[in-house]
Amino acid sequence: MIVSEPPGASGQTYDLAWSDRWIHGAELSVTAVPPAGSTFDHWSGDVPAGHETDNPLMLTMDRNREIVAHWQSPPELAAHIDEVSPDPQIEGNPVHFAGRGEASGGQPIAAYEWRYAVDGVAQQFGDQPEFHYWDFSAGEYDILLRVQSGDGTWSPWVEWDGNPLTITSGG
Repeated sequence: MIVSEPPGASGQTYDLAWSDRWIHGAELSVTAVPPAGSTFDHWSGDVPAGHETDNPLMLTMDRNREIVAHWQSPPELAAHIDEVSPDPQIEGNPVHFAGRGEASGGQPIAAYEWRYAVDGVAQQFGDQPEFHYWDFSAGEYDILLRVQSGDGTWSPWVEWDGNPLTITSGG
């Protein structure tokens, strides 16, 4: 038997009543298939002790059973660019970058990835929530940020509202 459910649901109850479909004492394998983007977390209900996280779950059909499969949804992640300053800046002088990440469920932010793009070509230049960067040449740069949660999931890229960052010649 395979257990699945529609996206957005957190658990589904399945009544495995003993009837003429089951042979009394038969072993039944139940597999939980979570919705796209989620992972199986555990079973609850009439589950043999110590087997709450087994998937597939083996059940002896010696009585009516009701079990619930529970899913773990990925955290909702968002990156925010709080500051890029000064703009414009003279090449060779530092630009200050500050950003933050937010994850649902108390997930920690494990990594930051800052990129700048010139003529459609992106280059990573930072991996901290806040830092200074000196190596810009004169030109215009689109600034982007994404964050990674503790479980390895990356947020979508967010663009700085002030794009493009303008770096002027020093002379």
